[in-house]
Amino acid sequence: GKAICQYVEYLAANLDPDEYVIEASFLKCGEHLERFEKRGIRSVCANWNGSPSNAIGASRYARLLAKGQFDLIHQHTGGRFLTWMSRNLTNAKVILHVHGRTSDQAIAVSTRVYLPARDATIATSRVVANACGDPGAVVIYPGIDTEVFQFEPEIRERGTVIGTVTRLEPVKGINTLIEAIGIVSSDRPAVQLQIAGEGKLRKALEQRAAQLRLTKSV
Repeated sequence: GKAICQYVEYLAANLDPDEYVIEASFLKCGEHLERFEKRGIRSVCANWNGSPSNAIGASRYARLLAKGQFDLIHQHTGGRFLTWMSRNLTNAKVILHVHGRTSDQAIAVSTRVYLPARDATIATSRVVANACGDPGAVVIYPGIDTEVFQFEPEIRERGTVIGTVTRLEPVKGINTLIEAIGIVSSDRPAVQLQIAGEGKLRKALEQRAAQLRLTKSV
């Protein structure tokens, strides 16, 4: 996803080039690969769907692994076959970076994330780390580079402002956030929720905010 690519791009741009040589490996070619190449980040594409049944794509990825001579593989996709290839076709240490407990296709949020064997685990929150069942999982919260934004001090005059930038899809749980604002606003009427994003739930979310009489707050 776009957010994951931003993590990788930030690491590639800020790690000491005398200590680390970064190569970004994409399963599928597209705009993110082109962006990395424009930024001067060495990038390759396997043009593979990640399925072991796609033998041609898998062989391309295997060649990329062998050619890279990696010491560390920082893997953001949790496919077991991909992890197996990284561990068995290279001598690299494999780090799995877990970004959540569900996917767009999931009906419900899972309480457990079943991960393949790896050398280290990074989770984006304590909830995700606990779901991994790995007592050694390290939590690194997603962040932003504040130097590229100009914050407006006067925004505080409007009271507490909660913001989120996301796709308006079921997996993101924005409906729960709106319900929570409905509860909080009874004690803190000045609280505001600002949502930036598009998606198929936009109209339904707007309607729910209106039902809760939160049109001016959301």
